[in-house]
Amino acid sequence: MLIKRLRSLRMKEKLTQAQMAEKIGVARTTYAMYEQGKREPDNETLAKIADYFGVTTDYLLGRTDEPVQPKHVQVGVSNEDYHSLSPYQKEVLDFMLASETLAFHDQPEDLLEALEDFEVYYEVWKKRRNKDK
Repeated sequence: MLIKRLRSLRMKEKLTQAQMAEKIGVARTTYAMYEQGKREPDNETLAKIADYFGVTTDYLLGRTDEPVQPKHVQVGVSNEDYHSLSPYQKEVLDFMLASETLAFHDQPEDLLEALEDFEVYYEVWKKRRNKDK
């Protein structure tokens, strides 16, 4: 199951084996062997792969059919775009996605464009929250 899921997830993200290998810190030949079933990733590498694709290691290993994708993927923001954000931008985006009142679903361009403007709102919210403590 691992072989199929690795290839499927990589192809879905439109990555080459070399690009995927670079993202998880292994040689291209090593990653190719994972997809060919000639080698299995160690636990740390398996976790890196799962984290990159936003799935669980259980999903990669075939123990479940539920990939459990993070909210940014569910609303159409690719893992590539998400991973290119700064830690602060990720924090703001995650806050935006957790907010029940915002309606950005299925509009990833609007969501990413709104991120900069939303940072101001996020800072005000954090200050108010800290004041209430």
